[in-house]
Amino acid sequence: LDAYPLGPQLMRNLQQQDWGAVQVVVENMTWSPIHVTQQLEELQEPYQRAVLIGASAICTEPGKVHCSKWLGGKLPEKKIQERIYEGVTGIVCLDNTVIIGDYFKVWPEELYVVEADIPPDTFGEVVLAESQGEDSGPALTSRLGFDPFLLRQQIEDAAVQLATQDDLTPFILEEKSIVTIPEPELFTHHQFSFSKNAVN
Repeated sequence: LDAYPLGPQLMRNLQQQDWGAVQVVVENMTWSPIHVTQQLEELQEPYQRAVLIGASAICTEPGKVHCSKWLGGKLPEKKIQERIYEGVTGIVCLDNTVIIGDYFKVWPEELYVVEADIPPDTFGEVVLAESQGEDSGPALTSRLGFDPFLLRQQIEDAAVQLATQDDLTPFILEEKSIVTIPEPELFTHHQFSFSKNAVN
């Protein structure tokens, strides 16, 4: 859906960017982090810099773009295995992609992350808006609580700047590391109820 800020229009816009003298490869990596890691391991010539774009794990400020530099860190082996298990089961998560790739040492020294802060139900809301003819303009902005087209432009601007500029001093970068990444949400929930009249 083109109204979805992380959708195909973002991909097309990035592919059509004028990157100047910098050689840039734009790839869709919305697959399992394990698949991403394996593909990067097979590269003939490693990247000198990588910029990953995706949704924030936790939504706190809808419509905001967070840009960070990956500082790394070490997780206990058990925690790494939990992340790998999620990746194997098909869960696509930007944090898992960063952590698993870091564990297998596939990322270049310069790894930046551009995260769109959007509620988890944004895609579904865009689908509903499109079916009701409200996939643009103030109606869509009101429905989502932010302007998805403006958000996409901010994502593009940040990605271009991070990919092409050597001096990022004026750029406001947050720090992203093992310490700052939130714990993954459980994807299975159990609920038990007990009755006083239960039969033994």
